[in-house]
Amino acid sequence: MGDKKEKARKIKPEVLKGFRDYIPAEEIARQKLIAVFREVFESFGYSPLQTPALEKTEVLKGSDYGPDNLATIFAFTGPENVDMALRFEMTASLARFVAGNPDLPLPFRRYQVGPVWRVDKPGPGRFREFTQFDIDSVGTASMLADAEIIAAICRAFENLGQANYHVRYSNRRVLNGLAEFAGISPKEAPEVFASLTSSKNRGWKR
Repeated sequence: MGDKKEKARKIKPEVLKGFRDYIPAEEIARQKLIAVFREVFESFGYSPLQTPALEKTEVLKGSDYGPDNLATIFAFTGPENVDMALRFEMTASLARFVAGNPDLPLPFRRYQVGPVWRVDKPGPGRFREFTQFDIDSVGTASMLADAEIIAAICRAFENLGQANYHVRYSNRRVLNGLAEFAGISPKEAPEVFASLTSSKNRGWKR
């Protein structure tokens, strides 16, 4: 009797909170946008790299931008009793890849496009799964590398026909210095920065 009741139970066809489906028309538009960025990045000499969605938790927490606690990432214990988590950004995966390939010619110039996941409070235009475009030059301290990345981003927007855009950049060392000057502890700094840079405080919607 219990088995029949279980079979009769209907599953509600809904998406998890903070996630979304992309209908065909939206997905076609997304693919076209991604194709433009790929073409531009490769025209600047950047090579594509794809890394696993899952990384060891210690790899993600070892990032300079890493979370201070597991509550901010989708983490769990997987096969072989390994602590792992869904990537919340791609920088940590890039660092792991470069460290694991010591013979890699430097500077290593790569781009990566793919989904990332964060345990965040969903809101208008804010999801727990979203696509990130990443572009980096590893193994050079030249500011020309930073300027080239900004130029590539600008070119991509121009090729998309978007003339009204702004490029904002920051320096982590400057932010850390400001936090120290303000008497904010290193443990509290990430939360303070997240609050200051939230879409609500910037006065525009994501």
